[in-house]
Amino acid sequence: LRRKFSIETGETDYTASTIQATVEELISPTAMEKLRTHAGREKAPADLLRLNDRELLQTLGLIKGNLLTRAGLLIAGNDDAMKKFLPGYRWSRLKMESDTRYSNQIEGRSALPIALERLEISINMDNPITTLEQGLFHFEYRIYPEIAIREALLNAFCHADFQIAGPIMAKQYADRLEISNNGGFIAGITANNILHHPPASRNPLLVEALTRLRLVNRSNLGISRIYEALLIEGKEPPCIRENSES
Repeated sequence: LRRKFSIETGETDYTASTIQATVEELISPTAMEKLRTHAGREKAPADLLRLNDRELLQTLGLIKGNLLTRAGLLIAGNDDAMKKFLPGYRWSRLKMESDTRYSNQIEGRSALPIALERLEISINMDNPITTLEQGLFHFEYRIYPEIAIREALLNAFCHADFQIAGPIMAKQYADRLEISNNGGFIAGITANNILHHPPASRNPLLVEALTRLRLVNRSNLGISRIYEALLIEGKEPPCIRENSES
């Protein structure tokens, strides 16, 4: 399989490798619909979103020589194709009762737009709103700001090592929310310098496509937005750590 070499990281881009199958048998109409919905909310170019499925994927660089890339599969693939061509890929959200027990789980292999929506809905079911009154105004705040949740989830998908089997995981405890992915830091990034280190991606093609759809930011502002969303509400900043290969 052909892979794109990343100058940023010195690694091959696994998501740029192509799949030997027709595009139409790989993609999910539901994933494409969700993709347009998410991108439309972020004010992605209207002329881009009006393209048909194949034209949209082609314009985003996700089809190479009439073959869908794995980045395209992650964004638009159906469950059967995901299972066959990305066998290690899945995502999961656990409602944790303790460090060793959970009371509720959702999981799946659905493409990123569907996964993002299902994970956000599931997390927000246990993310209550508090109303603060200031004079005539009532301000509503969730425990975890929704923008912080979305940015953390997108970060986990964008920077996962999809060659390592294991889920993109959200564990929701009574006192914290942990979001993790397989694949450690790359290109000299550490937990201590992540806010000011130049952006680098393990999956450049995937990130480039999501950038054009306005779902992620090319300037690596996602982590900064998580900090800002929490701190502006007087909450604790996020704790970012590396644990071996995750």
